[in-house]
Amino acid sequence: MTSFEAVVLGIIQGITEMLPVSSSTHLMLFSLMQGLPNQRHSFDIFLNIGTLAAVIVFFAPQFWNLTKGGVDFLRRKNSHNRDFFLIIVLANIPTIVFFGLAEIFFDINFHSPFLISSSLIIFALILWRCDREGDRSVSENSSSSFIKKKLSQVTMQDAIFTGLAQLFAIIPGVSRLGVCYSVMRYLRYSRQIAFRFSMILSIVPVTGACFLKTLKLFTGQIVIENVMQVSIGCIFSFVFGLITLYWIDSFFKNHSALCFVIYRIIFGLFILTQYKIF
Repeated sequence: MTSFEAVVLGIIQGITEMLPVSSSTHLMLFSLMQGLPNQRHSFDIFLNIGTLAAVIVFFAPQFWNLTKGGVDFLRRKNSHNRDFFLIIVLANIPTIVFFGLAEIFFDINFHSPFLISSSLIIFALILWRCDREGDRSVSENSSSSFIKKKLSQVTMQDAIFTGLAQLFAIIPGVSRLGVCYSVMRYLRYSRQIAFRFSMILSIVPVTGACFLKTLKLFTGQIVIENVMQVSIGCIFSFVFGLITLYWIDSFFKNHSALCFVIYRIIFGLFILTQYKIF
């Protein structure tokens, strides 16, 4: 891998990780088309560390509240931060257990173009339907006749439901962000809150995944082939991840997810035409 390819992969990770389009599929397709080695090892770790850092920086106030909530939980002190901390942690338990076991005991690697393209298209339609459901007109007497516009309105039940949806992300082409956003919109949260909660929810499992993979580095199961290249990839994934976060957060204030639905469908059809490279 050249430094230029490391830059491109960092940019791809930084942009697509913050959009409901499946970052892993974009990375895998670029790597296959360029004849690069599997990016699921040392380089992949640092790409994810870069975007994780971008999420933490962008959501610094919420991350600080989570940290304080964790402290309040340990001190058995009741507070809004403690409740928020419990919501995020409990919602992620199914994902932590499932993906943790998969990371330790299995090496899951899907390369079926039909499965990837089908997931991109099917979950694009689900995204479109749920996004519309969030804006569906209801009677004035209905308890769901308003759109929830604050993170404080996220209930434990809604959070766990969204957390369970993350399990679909093991299927290539699904997009963890996309499926979480879809569920939040179906539950009648505003687009911006659906996006923000989905990203904040990702902090715990992504941190856990990076930690487990970093342990493999120290135990010699994964080897860093080029420190310069992984550093470049990490830096570019952080920078472009942060830029994309600022853009998409503003985008969802006034726009629907329709453009991402169309893109996913086109991308899915494109992958089918690239069957020979898989």
